[in-house]
Amino acid sequence: MKIAGNILIILFIMPSACLDLKMPEKFDAGAMYTEDSDGDGIPDGIEGYGDPDNDGIPNSQDDDSDGDGIPDNQEAGPDPMHPLDTDEDGTPDFLDTDSDDDGVPDSQEGTGDMDGDGIPDYLDNTDNSGTDTDTDTDTDIDTDTDMDTDTDMDSDSDTDYCDEQDFTIEPQPARVLFLVDFSTSMGSGNPSPWKWVESGLKNVLSSGSATANEYGIDIFPDTGACTTGMNVQMDPQGDLAQFYDFMDDNDPTTGETPLYCGLANFNNVSYAPRLLDSEVDSYLVVISDGPDNCGTDCSGSAPADDSDLGDVTSLLLSNHGLKTVAIGLGSSFSDSQLNAITANGGTEFNSYLSAQDQYGFESIVSQILQTTVTCRFDVTDPAAQADHEKVNFYFDGNVVPFDEGCGSGGDGWNWIDSDTVEFCPGSCLQIREGYVSNISGRYGCQTITNK
Repeated sequence: MKIAGNILIILFIMPSACLDLKMPEKFDAGAMYTEDSDGDGIPDGIEGYGDPDNDGIPNSQDDDSDGDGIPDNQEAGPDPMHPLDTDEDGTPDFLDTDSDDDGVPDSQEGTGDMDGDGIPDYLDNTDNSGTDTDTDTDTDIDTDTDMDTDTDMDSDSDTDYCDEQDFTIEPQPARVLFLVDFSTSMGSGNPSPWKWVESGLKNVLSSGSATANEYGIDIFPDTGACTTGMNVQMDPQGDLAQFYDFMDDNDPTTGETPLYCGLANFNNVSYAPRLLDSEVDSYLVVISDGPDNCGTDCSGSAPADDSDLGDVTSLLLSNHGLKTVAIGLGSSFSDSQLNAITANGGTEFNSYLSAQDQYGFESIVSQILQTTVTCRFDVTDPAAQADHEKVNFYFDGNVVPFDEGCGSGGDGWNWIDSDTVEFCPGSCLQIREGYVSNISGRYGCQTITNK
């Protein structure tokens, strides 16, 4: 299965920056993944910023990251972009305190060669008397460079190579629906708040990486008074022309503000099936210029209160993974109502956002959409059938370590299902803030982990 969340954005208008994210075929991590702070030949992005030897120095600045007394530049091997992992346990030798997995720490074995076979003791898993104790099928202790294609990296001083093949990964577009207030006040003024929204969304959605998402729109009320529709006006899709046509062809004339009822519609999957597909990231952005005045029964007998709005938003998140954020326009909306929605919406925002004109609105929408940039990617054939323990991903050619379940919360990636990967918070932030321009995948060599 694919795990995803949905976001609802609410915009309120009170009377009275654009995002440019690129997702090319391969992905560029910028200086973090090209610099080598400690001069050991291993890029900072491969070394990472952990401190496994607890010496207070991050790996990127530590010339002996695992504290075994053997310099990183020696343990990395001849190709620091692909550091040696002698025992194939997923931890490169420069981070592994027992590189040959013989039970004797590298710090104890050292770089000597007790049995004179040309293999440093810390990489020699023999008993130092010439008996080969590695687990591959060859029993020799050779010193030739036969360039075989096994992947055992058994440290018997033959040069082992693993077959590698690049493959492509495709970003999963997020689905974003704008739930827009269509009450009388939204059509008042010159320009009206509705025109702010119409022009602002056209400007933002047609630029940069915002075009990678799918967008939809709905309104409240849809026919006047407190009435809302039986079906969404436009479920998210990739064709923005229909979205723009709806904005151009409609203007608010009469109606109240059934904010609660507009939100409650999305608790029914059949109302907006694409938005409420649990296998994608979905967002609801609510836009309004006034407080709810139609209540939970959509009759106008009594307005909904803060807890009503918070509760319905929480249900959208828990039942459908739909994430919601609210935008208030002008000065007549209810701060507490919009905060109740946003605080329970599951997004990165803890309180509502507000705008006083079209340009402020555009800036806010750009800010919200930046948080929707996907960090989940579909893995295409043939890698989908590849051994999951022999797959690696790279930012601008520099490896991103595997982090199971994203448990460390930092740089890394994780399998969501058999053909979907997600980049963990630290790596995702680099993507969203534009540090990365190229992402690539490669299979055939042991997965490098962040252990």
